[in-house]
Amino acid sequence: MNYEFWTDLIRDQDLKGAKTIVDTHDWITLNEFYNNKNLDLGKRFGEEINNLSFYDKVVTISQDEYFIFKSFLGDKVINIPPSFPENF
Repeated sequence: MNYEFWTDLIRDQDLKGAKTIVDTHDWITLNEFYNNKNLDLGKRFGEEINNLSFYDKVVTISQDEYFIFKSFLGDKVINIPPSFPENF
């Protein structure tokens, strides 16, 4: 899965033992907050963690996401950083 907010598309499906993986290339709660300063951060972050907990593996690309999600979800979180150097 590409976005955690699509989780309900598969949550109640019979996946026949398939492994579920989500790619968290963006920390959705933070991105949504940038666009909506009235967002209830606690509620939305709780929804994000709940959705991510559904998956067998949560793949992060940033150290920040890895640290935060691993703190809540444990060993199901793995970090695969970009293979190219940052260029800011």
